[in-house]
Amino acid sequence: MRYEDLVVDPRQAFEDAFASLALDVDVASLPIEGHDATLEPGHLVAGNRMQNERGVIHIRQDDAWRTELGARSRRTVELMTSSLRSRYGYAAGPDTTTR
Repeated sequence: MRYEDLVVDPRQAFEDAFASLALDVDVASLPIEGHDATLEPGHLVAGNRMQNERGVIHIRQDDAWRTELGARSRRTVELMTSSLRSRYGYAAGPDTTTR
């Protein structure tokens, strides 16, 4: 699932992800309304800064990295992701998508 797709249409992003994995999941039953998702206590992912969040959260694009990431860090990310970028629909730079 691409982050850009998730923030544009969360429900559709999950529907596409489940379909690509051939999972029979009723997407309508997900706790998502528009760009708001309700997180339950079982929503834990190691290292996720939101792992302790509960209740309704708003799904929105966070692109502060475009202006706040230093040139050296940006080059490091470009180097580390260059081999997989085109596979996931990204152009030469990490802030450009081909979709």
